[in-house]
Amino acid sequence: MNIPSKAYATWHTDALTQLDSYRGGTIDDIERVELFFYAPDRRSSDLTNKAESVMDLLVDKGVLEDDNWWLVSKIELNFMGVDKLDPRCEISIHRKRIHHEPRLQ
Repeated sequence: MNIPSKAYATWHTDALTQLDSYRGGTIDDIERVELFFYAPDRRSSDLTNKAESVMDLLVDKGVLEDDNWWLVSKIELNFMGVDKLDPRCEISIHRKRIHHEPRLQ
């Protein structure tokens, strides 16, 4: 059993609140997800652990049905440097393009 830390639980609750304005429904036609991390300071951190937390947050909020590799086959992680005034993760979800066959007339 995995018991989250108090700091993680606080972050998760706050982050869910920040996503309250999302009204797009569950996205299930994902080409790739890009995550852009801005750190609060110069301390070293594990980018993949942070990405895991953000992806789980998107599932918990219902933005993604799941974050397994069948639904999300490509994740791009980007460390953007330090922003002491506004540390954050910016998320960009790219949907698959639907290619329509031309109709013969």
